[in-house]
Amino acid sequence: MVSIQPRQGYFEISMGSLRLFLSTIFLFILEYSSFAQVSITPKIGISFSTFRNMNLELDNNLILNSHNLTSFMFGSDVEYKKKENALITNLSYIEKGGNFHHPLYCDLNYRQKEIDFSFIYKRYFVEHIAIYTGITIGVSMSSKIKGNEILNNENIAINENIKSKTNNTNYSIPLGVEINFYNITLDIQYSYGITDILKEQRYNKSKNSTILFTFGKKIIM
Repeated sequence: MVSIQPRQGYFEISMGSLRLFLSTIFLFILEYSSFAQVSITPKIGISFSTFRNMNLELDNNLILNSHNLTSFMFGSDVEYKKKENALITNLSYIEKGGNFHHPLYCDLNYRQKEIDFSFIYKRYFVEHIAIYTGITIGVSMSSKIKGNEILNNENIAINENIKSKTNNTNYSIPLGVEINFYNITLDIQYSYGITDILKEQRYNKSKNSTILFTFGKKIIM
């Protein structure tokens, strides 16, 4: 009934190099945490994502461009801070949702659930403001499309699990600003996807970008 067709292109990343990089960060955090101030920040937030180069292709060969997805998230930071520098690990649960719509042919709803792990370096330039960057690993839990498609003048219900067509993990680079007053935090973050969403090698550059807003409460340990 429905197939996902991104525009073709080429992208490749060395997973061996990425694993080495992440292992180095983890060992550095273990060493850094032995003499740093430690805090935990539970967070909730909302984000707006776009699938770059991702389309839906229906059986009647109608191509629908992907729309923005709205996401809800909750999670927690663990921060290791020394003077103006800090290292952060983050674990978050995210639900994404959006629509693919055509007034004559279909109204489809996309839902995705994933767990994100982030490794972040943060720099405090003044007491209450910091900027940060790092890497995020997203682990897909489910990806589904639901809705109705009109094919040959018949209204066909669609409820398709498309997780098997997507990669289980994706990687992105976050860049953000944190504002902190009285241990209440506001984060504004842009995240750029660097790996393909779909499994098939001929389908690449199907990535996503996200703008994320979160609120949190920092608890000093």
